[in-house]
Amino acid sequence: MRRNISLVLSLLLFFSCGIATRNFRDLNRRNILKLSIGMEKTDVLRVMGNRQVKDSQLGTVTNPYKSEIFKAQEKVFEIWYYYTDRTVADGMISEGELTPVIFEDERLVGWGEGYFQDLVKKYEIKIK
Repeated sequence: MRRNISLVLSLLLFFSCGIATRNFRDLNRRNILKLSIGMEKTDVLRVMGNRQVKDSQLGTVTNPYKSEIFKAQEKVFEIWYYYTDRTVADGMISEGELTPVIFEDERLVGWGEGYFQDLVKKYEIKIK
């Protein structure tokens, strides 16, 4: 009997973590639609939130998930990556599951993989 209760509790925890992570991704996708070009970083943080979710496979997922700075031709771009998609349930978050949100001079200039790739080409940014 105790074994069955343990199994049920473990399954509930496993599935509830997956639901929380899915809701986290869904909310990030909805919030990205609320962004506007020219917003300051503090406004973007207010819209996107700085929450986190714990997942049994992924660990703690934060908002933003990660950030990078690129320098190119006298310009400095800061990119915040938000977890918005799940392509493979492999226990890892891949680049393809993240949406870049791009700033120049502390202002939002664009978001999405297409916009980011356009910047990479235009400014010949070297990606590691």
